[in-house]
Amino acid sequence: MQSAGYGGFTIGFEVQDVDSEFERIQAVNVEIVKVPVTHPWGTRSFWFRDPDGNIVNFFSNRPGQLPE
Repeated sequence: MQSAGYGGFTIGFEVQDVDSEFERIQAVNVEIVKVPVTHPWGTRSFWFRDPDGNIVNFFSNRPGQLPE
């Protein structure tokens, strides 16, 4: 996470619905680092900062977009 900010860690959580979680997290007024995006490999994610400045990654795998 060099150059991404002042926290030293990144932690990821797999969630059921990235967009619902994004709406919920926006409501608590935290710093959004990266808005929801679907990556070419099928994972959808967004990043925000915790109170210590660490990056938190919420992600979900989109069914049907990854080879089985």
